[in-house]
Amino acid sequence: ITFHFVQNYGAVLQAWALQEKLEQMNNEVLFIDYRPDYHTARYTVWHSLLRAFQITYNKYACKGFLYRVLRSLKTVCCTFLQNVSQRSDRIERKKAFDDFISKNLAMTKRYVTVDELKSDPPAADVFITGSDQVWNSKLTDSQLEDSYFLQFGDAHIKRLAYAVSIGETPPRECSDKIKGMLFPLDGLSCREKKDAKSLGNYLGRDCLCVPDPTVLLCADAYKKIEEAILLPQKYILVYILKENALLESIINIEKKRTGMTVIDISPISVKLLSADKKICVSPGQFVTCFKNASFVVTNSFHGTVFSCIYEREFVVGEYQNRNQRMEDLLQSLELDKRFVKTAEEFDAAVCEKMNFDIARNKLATLRSDGERFLIEQF
Repeated sequence: ITFHFVQNYGAVLQAWALQEKLEQMNNEVLFIDYRPDYHTARYTVWHSLLRAFQITYNKYACKGFLYRVLRSLKTVCCTFLQNVSQRSDRIERKKAFDDFISKNLAMTKRYVTVDELKSDPPAADVFITGSDQVWNSKLTDSQLEDSYFLQFGDAHIKRLAYAVSIGETPPRECSDKIKGMLFPLDGLSCREKKDAKSLGNYLGRDCLCVPDPTVLLCADAYKKIEEAILLPQKYILVYILKENALLESIINIEKKRTGMTVIDISPISVKLLSADKKICVSPGQFVTCFKNASFVVTNSFHGTVFSCIYEREFVVGEYQNRNQRMEDLLQSLELDKRFVKTAEEFDAAVCEKMNFDIARNKLATLRSDGERFLIEQF
């Protein structure tokens, strides 16, 4: 169980990667097709204006009534304008993801509520929660959901957490949830080092740090899902989750230096003046874009992962306060100089030719860590 159905490349690709790895280990794999309304609402073509008002109103609970109302009305207006201006792009994006998911992920019947899942759980020998931020309460309607803590099904079924992330949820909240569960987890692992350490301390038990499922596979494995897309022979690939002045400058510098076309596959909301062409791609085409890129500019964790898997020249920039896992990954691969925070650091990085020999071996070690956890549990 994970966020396998969302319109997010990292979420869908990590889901497929874990399925593929488990199938390589001779298991039959199904995703519990759990799609709560609060989650699917984020990915509709027309976003609810009422929900936009409610979310904003609740977000500013510490402010005065008039402030909350005005701020919420502003959000409603922005949401309406985005609904109109982004309609065609959202339809195209939704179809690209839906087609890929239905073709490549094996699923159970659909569940919408936790009660449905508890009353008629799927049959299995093992339940796995993760990867992704399934224990981040900000992504699960401001609560820690029973479903993502595997509180359903018969007691004899083995329960594992693989590379879960708690996001911004305080570690103690997650540990209290686990301690109070009717069915304790048989195997516990986290994606981020800090989460593994914190949860291990709070629970008084081992909590291993294992890699994101996308790291469990080598480049050749992704040939199964690569999808054709018309691209220039040489291009700079840009995948940025939020506008960043430094990265915009870097793109322009690299574009001028190399003369290459800039292909932008960032989310709809991201607007980059430096891009020559912005395209909507399926998860399979996303992989193809990284495989064939001459240079990558990103501030995404999975953008960083696929740059490393395909051994592309790349630089990574900051993304708000969500940089730790990118920095951890690059440090573990001895590629930390590719994380740039200033123009000077970028200049120093591109002047030094990337050597993937060390990174390739380090990536293989991370892959072995994840495989070992799964083999030991099975």
